[in-house]
Amino acid sequence: MAIITHSNTIETPLQHWRTALGNDYTCYRNHVYRLFNYCIAQQTLTTEEREAVAIASVFHSIAIWLDDTSDYTELSAQRANNYLVREGKGHLSALVRQMIKEHHKITTYTGQHEHLVELFRKADWMDNSVNLLTFDIKKETLKAIKTAFPYKGFHLRLGKQTFKQWSKRPFTAVPVFKW
Repeated sequence: MAIITHSNTIETPLQHWRTALGNDYTCYRNHVYRLFNYCIAQQTLTTEEREAVAIASVFHSIAIWLDDTSDYTELSAQRANNYLVREGKGHLSALVRQMIKEHHKITTYTGQHEHLVELFRKADWMDNSVNLLTFDIKKETLKAIKTAFPYKGFHLRLGKQTFKQWSKRPFTAVPVFKW
């Protein structure tokens, strides 16, 4: 599998947010590309499916930074929807929104757009578990993707955001996890 190291679909919105992401720009960008490549490693995708995965990868967690919240999936999905409509790609909106809204689902996703939503959900779990979960992707492939796009403090940033959330509302679970 050839690792995708550049995608205009990914780079355009990321460049727009470069200042807002600040020191976290590289760690978030690398996370986005790891997800995108994990999806491609799981299965061959059509051009339109690749575009949907790329857009979901870019937007899936962006509200953590742009809206300073741990309860970010709906805000991120709305940002993706607005972008898709503005870019004349509204036909991808329902799919991308579903991928974003279900990407932290703990159990297998079944329902509308199941094929790609589940692919994306697995990719995010692979990355957030630091590849403890692999979903049968070869170790060599995982290593090559992580070498091309190292973590650069991504998990530390998520840990800080989670701690911030718990300190505000200690008796509630992190709202992004779903059964």
